[in-house]
Amino acid sequence: EREGERKRVHLERGKKAMRLNRLERARKRAREKGQRGRKGEKEKDRER
Repeated sequence: EREGERKRVHLERGKKAMRLNRLERARKRAREKGQRGRKGEKEKDRER
């Protein structure tokens, strides 16, 4: 019984970690895209 409990807790922790990693990666990518977008907008504003 204890063994099963431990395995389940471990799996849950793994899922949470995976989700966090995925979120972290998405956030980084979004930040990079956002910075590029902002720079692009500034350049466009200068042209106008």
